[in-house]
Amino acid sequence: MAEQDVLDAIQALSDKVDTIPASVWNHSKAAALIEEVHYIERAIHVDTELLVEGIGTQENPFNTLEATLDHMEAKGLRLLHVLSDITLDRNLKNFLVRGIGLPAIDCNGQNVDKSRFDHCTMKGNHTGYITVQESALANNFYLNGNYETCTILGNLNSANNSTIDMFNCFSGIRGLGFATITGVNGSVFIGNHKGSLGMVGWTAGTHSIGLTEGKLVADATNTGGEVHVRGAPFDIVDDSQVGCRLFDETGNKKEREIHAIQGLDSSNPLTITPTLITAGDIVQEVGGNGETISTVSRQ
Repeated sequence: MAEQDVLDAIQALSDKVDTIPASVWNHSKAAALIEEVHYIERAIHVDTELLVEGIGTQENPFNTLEATLDHMEAKGLRLLHVLSDITLDRNLKNFLVRGIGLPAIDCNGQNVDKSRFDHCTMKGNHTGYITVQESALANNFYLNGNYETCTILGNLNSANNSTIDMFNCFSGIRGLGFATITGVNGSVFIGNHKGSLGMVGWTAGTHSIGLTEGKLVADATNTGGEVHVRGAPFDIVDDSQVGCRLFDETGNKKEREIHAIQGLDSSNPLTITPTLITAGDIVQEVGGNGETISTVSRQ
């Protein structure tokens, strides 16, 4: 359909509906325009701070979530623009929710499976796997989904047996504190995380964690699981129990070993004997004739 045809049809329909004669509605250009409109993705708007109920448009939003979702369900619509804090009062599956100004979305235990949330502040617990982008994760939010470029505002929880994928997220906690993820027994991938992060109460699963700055702290409440720590150099504080295994695959492992064998690691003093050089778990054998030449090789 040519652009001019669309403009002509819009002009033909510009008068009030009740004054448009049947001949206009039956015109081929009007029918083509109506067909085009059917494929336009419509967004419904809600602002619960408004005093007057609207009709869901950008200029005149609904002012209750109940009316908003009733309308969307009746019309089969899936794109929701949120302008104020809301608490979900029903399941919200397969929706796209876009926040204006990082409104708080309290999931309130609802099933939000396969929904996506952009520019929101996520709160509470939920069921289902979700996608969250360019948003904030509030203290005590429960994780089960894919999270990209999100600010972590507090300690997070893992939903039971959840799959957690986090990429390019970062800590929003000021000062010396850092966020923790608690109760993991499913699967976790964390890549390119900026800031320190803590593991609390991990009991099972195979996981990968990569930080670009800060430190990883695994306390004594971690009793199970296999954690592969990767990426750029960062500190690892591992106080986890025997059942929780951390594998240091970071780029700074060699740096720490070089520091240790140079006697620069106060926690692993360098010990030298005529036949061995040791620092922590690094053991080097000293060979040669003991007079004119010595050779050092790692055991």
